[in-house]
Amino acid sequence: MKRSLLLLFIVFFSTIAHSQCVKSLDFSKDYKKNKVSSRKCTEYIYNGYSITDSIVISEANFDAEGRIVKYTEFFARGRKLNEQTFEYNEAGQMTKSFVSHVFNDWQPVEMILEFDSSGKLISRTCPVEIRNFWMKEVYHYNAKGKQIKCDQLKQGAQTLEMKSSQEFAPTLHSGENTPMDIHDPNGLLSIHQFYNSSGTVDRVWKYVYSH
Repeated sequence: MKRSLLLLFIVFFSTIAHSQCVKSLDFSKDYKKNKVSSRKCTEYIYNGYSITDSIVISEANFDAEGRIVKYTEFFARGRKLNEQTFEYNEAGQMTKSFVSHVFNDWQPVEMILEFDSSGKLISRTCPVEIRNFWMKEVYHYNAKGKQIKCDQLKQGAQTLEMKSSQEFAPTLHSGENTPMDIHDPNGLLSIHQFYNSSGTVDRVWKYVYSH
């Protein structure tokens, strides 16, 4: 019974989780300005106007420049699923990234980083296959250099296959509210809403910041 419950939570988590770590670099100036040291994300499930369930999805930690240095994802009962870390050079470019995962006995694995000709990070690849984790993340940007999409790929029978994909509103850096995203008075993203096929909100991601 316990094993079945654990697997249920793992399957549930894998269907809703998207990477928010590299996207957070678009907000580094806001985090630095507001002296943000960490950010917790909790998902709330709605049935009409009532919350029926909640789960802590992730916690991110930032350095004094507002750059993400650690990103932790959670699953059943708030237990850690994986922990990713990031390092930067003096110019602010990411130089190293590691992942430690519950299904890899928490052994640190160094990611393979790929950059475009302008030095923009375009992908991170995990060199080993880890259950319930992606093999490659691919980042897409607009002309202003803001990330607008993140694709997570998994290992298929012959090649990499799509695991999940998430699009981001390019205007979020300004703190502008949209039907999906609501910001606090400091311009920090407070709530991201998910709409179902009927056009109503059935779940939200709530962000809480520590300074």
